[in-house]
Amino acid sequence: MTENKLENSEEYSSYLLMKSFELGPKMKNKVLIFDMDETLVSAWRVRDEEIFNPLFRRKGDFNFKLEGRLIEVKLRPYVIEALERLSDSFEIVVYTAGIKSYADPILDRIDPMNTMIMKRLYRHDCMQF
Repeated sequence: MTENKLENSEEYSSYLLMKSFELGPKMKNKVLIFDMDETLVSAWRVRDEEIFNPLFRRKGDFNFKLEGRLIEVKLRPYVIEALERLSDSFEIVVYTAGIKSYADPILDRIDPMNTMIMKRLYRHDCMQF
């Protein structure tokens, strides 16, 4: 199906409508969307050789286990302060192509009280064309 036919189809319109319901009602007039990875944070899987030889290990701000693997996370400088200020004027939405079990420990560390980030979007929220 060509792009124009897809966009004009009833099936596509219904799909978009369902996705907008999943997002929920807008809380503020302006929405600001951030991609989590490489914008707010840098995260990497720690390799076995880095665990056993700390000389090779890059150091993040915190780490957590995901499916038995150690994930190291480095916050971008002033990310929390920036989100605090921006959340006064914008509804903050954070998107990641990662899965929920990867993103939530990171976003919970950035916004533990859930006062800045109003919505979280994950891989499963993507629309397939």
